[in-house]
Amino acid sequence: MILHILYTKKIGKSSILLRFLVNYIYMKQIRFSENLKELRKEKRITQGALAKVLGVDQRTISAWENEICEPNYATLLKLCEFFDESIEDMLT
Repeated sequence: MILHILYTKKIGKSSILLRFLVNYIYMKQIRFSENLKELRKEKRITQGALAKVLGVDQRTISAWENEICEPNYATLLKLCEFFDESIEDMLT
């Protein structure tokens, strides 16, 4: 978020490194949402069923899959355990 703010306020916008970091973080977020949706569909589980397993609302799963927000660390660990994936694989 801080990098995005710095980037949008044109502080160091010419910095190639800063642009790379912003894009890298953005791409990681996209991969998480895509991975979650693919893994869920592979297991043939609905958003509602996954939500019950994790103890969250179905709208939360939808928000993760649509890149609106991301799970906290504890929930990410539950997701990794449920899908038998490493954190790194889940995020990339």
